[in-house]
Amino acid sequence: MVSNDDFRPPQPMESGLAENTVYSGPPPASPLAAAIEKVARAWLTEPGVQGVSHTANADGEDFIKIMLLDVATRARLESQLPGQVDGFPVVVEVSGEYHAQ
Repeated sequence: MVSNDDFRPPQPMESGLAENTVYSGPPPASPLAAAIEKVARAWLTEPGVQGVSHTANADGEDFIKIMLLDVATRARLESQLPGQVDGFPVVVEVSGEYHAQ
């Protein structure tokens, strides 16, 4: 059984990334967290990538979500982004720009 103690709130990535990048993910020891960690740093250094996170559909299937600034970024990166990482599907969302509050 998973408890609330197993989860952590979204945390900013280490320095070297754009000011407005976001990373939120599953518990750090999970296979999904390892898959996200494997690719997040490279993706977050790409201009127009606003964040990388864990998401799940209504059936509980886990996904890696890449949040992009705009459709131009999507067009530029679409052929470079994989459809899956370590068996976890990758979904791309045009989310717009994030601002710290």
